[in-house]
Amino acid sequence: MAARCQAEGWGFHYACFGASRAANTRTLWRRAEALGVTLREDREIALRPLAETLAALQAFMARCDQLYLTLDLDVLPAAQAPGVSAPAAYGVALAQIEALAECVRDSGKLRVIDIAELNPRIDSDGRTARAAARLLHQLTLDAR
Repeated sequence: MAARCQAEGWGFHYACFGASRAANTRTLWRRAEALGVTLREDREIALRPLAETLAALQAFMARCDQLYLTLDLDVLPAAQAPGVSAPAAYGVALAQIEALAECVRDSGKLRVIDIAELNPRIDSDGRTARAAARLLHQLTLDAR
C-alpha cells in the first residue's frame, strides 16, 4: 500500500492502535517507523486515559479524507477473543476498542470496514464471533 501511494504521488497515512511489541518482529516495528505509521501499543492504550488515545486517533484522522478500518480481532485479550490464530497475552479490552471504533465511525470519513482474524474452528463458544458482531453493530449505527 505504501509503495502504491508513493508511485501515485498520494499521501500515505496508516495507523495501528493496539499492536503488541512482544508479538511482532523488530523488523516490522522498524518498517512502521520508517513509513511514519502512527502506532499505539496495547500496553500504552491500557495504561493511559482513553481520552489520550482518542485524541491521538482524532489527530490521525484529521490528516485523512477517507478511512479504511480493519478490526483485527487478535488485538483483544485472549479471554475476550480466543478464536483467533494468535490470541493476545495482553491485548486491548473490547470496551476500549469499541470506543476507538465509534470515534472512527463518528468522524464521517469511514468508507470501508473489515474484520480480520476470526477463526470459527477454534472459537468453541462463539465468544470471538460475538465480539466481532458487537463491534460491527456499533460501527454500522448512525453517527450520534
